[in-house]
Amino acid sequence: VIFTGTGKRVAEAYDGNQAEAPLLHIEYSVAQGNQSPTVNAGADQSITLPDNAILNGTVTDDGLPNPPGVVTTTWSVVSGPGTVTFGNANVVDTTASFSETGTYVLSLTADDSALNMSDEITVVVNNDATTVREIRVTAGSDDAEERSSGSVILSSTDLDLVFDKNNQTIGMRFNGVDIPKNATIINAYIQFKVDEITSEATSLTIQGEDVDNAVTFAAVSMNISSRPRTTAAVSWSPVPWTTVGVSGSDQQTSDISSVIQEIVNRSGWSNGNSLVVIITGTGRRTAESYEGSQSGAPLLHVVYH
Repeated sequence: VIFTGTGKRVAEAYDGNQAEAPLLHIEYSVAQGNQSPTVNAGADQSITLPDNAILNGTVTDDGLPNPPGVVTTTWSVVSGPGTVTFGNANVVDTTASFSETGTYVLSLTADDSALNMSDEITVVVNNDATTVREIRVTAGSDDAEERSSGSVILSSTDLDLVFDKNNQTIGMRFNGVDIPKNATIINAYIQFKVDEITSEATSLTIQGEDVDNAVTFAAVSMNISSRPRTTAAVSWSPVPWTTVGVSGSDQQTSDISSVIQEIVNRSGWSNGNSLVVIITGTGRRTAESYEGSQSGAPLLHVVYH
C-alpha cells in the first residue's frame, strides 16, 4: 500500500514497535450456496363437514440452483382415516375436502430440484349435522329364526322374539346402511310391527354381528348363533303387545347406539355396508317378518352425526 499527499502524521513503524505496526483490516462477503426452501403450511384448523379446509401455505426460496431457478410445491396426506381431495395439490393456496370425520395430517413440500423442505398442518374434521337413516329388511333371507336345535328358518311369516316351543335366536340383516365410518351414533333402535297379541314377561338381549359387512342368512345349521357378536349388548324388556298391527313406541327396542357404534367403528366398515342385529333371551313378542308384511318388516332407525 503506497501513500502520497501533503501534511504530516507520525505512526509507529515495525522497527519502532512491532505490536503497533500498521494493521490491514479487510471486510468481505462470500456468496452462499443453494439453501433449502423455507416452508410454512399454515395454522392447524378444525372444520365441519361438508365444508372444505382452506389451505394457505407460504414458500420462499433463494432461486438456486439456476437452472432451473424455480421451486415446485406439493400438498400430500401424511395420515387420516379417510380420503383427502385437494383442489390443486401443486399450489400453496388451495382447498382440501375429506371423505369422513377424524383427524388428518397434511404436508406441504417445496423442492428446488436439489433440496426440499416440508411442513405439516393438522386438520380436525367434525360432523355436527345430525342425520337420520331408516333401513328396513328387504328380503326374506334377511330376517330369520334359529331354533334351539340349530335349524334356521328363512320363510316364517312372523318373528317370535324369542320363544316358539323353545327359545330361539333371531337375526335381522339391514342392507345398504349409509352411515360413515366412525360416525357418532346418537340414537338407534329397531321398530317392529305387532303380528300377534302377547303379554308374557319377556327379557331380550340385543347384539350385532361383529364383522365389517354382514352377509345374508342361509338355511344352514346355527347360521345365526355361530356368527361373532359385538361386545356391546343391550337389554330390552318390552311391555305387552295388546293390539295387532300396531307399530309404535312400545314396539321399539331400547337404544342400541352402542351396538351400531361398535360396528361402524370397525376398520373395514364403509358407507353402504350391511349389518346384522341378533336377539336372544326369554319370553315372547311376535312381530311381523318380511314374508308376513314387507311394509311392516323390521326397521332400523339410526340418528348420527
